[in-house]
This record gives sequence, C-alpha cells and structure tokens, in this order.
Amino acid sequence: MTRLEREVRLLKIYALFTAIWFPVLTFGAFRGQQRREKVLDVERLNIVSADGKIARTSYSSTKAATRSGDSP
Repeated sequence: MTRLEREVRLLKIYALFTAIWFPVLTFGAFRGQQRREKVLDVERLNIVSADGKIARTSYSSTKAATRSGDSP
C-alpha cells in the first residue's frame, strides 16, 4: 500500500467517524437544557402577549413603576 493510499484510507475513516459523531454530539449538547429556577429576583417584570404588547407589569413596591413601553 502506497503512502497516498494510506492517507486516503485514513481520511475516509476520519470522515466516517466525523459524520457519525458530529450529529450525536451536536444534538446531545441541546438535550436536557430546560432549567428551572426556584427563585427569580427582578425589579420589574413585563409580561408580553403574543402580539408583542405589554399585557401586565409587576414591579417592586420600593421603586416606582414607569409607564408601559418606557425603559426603566
């Protein structure tokens, strides 16, 4: 077996290995990404409806709320 044939054979093995493991590792990285937080600390919480308008605003009683749509 010549050097070129060996290199082509190794390249084919590498390509097969990569083709098999790349999707496995890619999809495995996104599996189980759902995080649940027990405590959420915020000064202001805007709840937005599906059309993008602010449906409800909750804010800390120690800080006055701004009008809907204004940045804090």
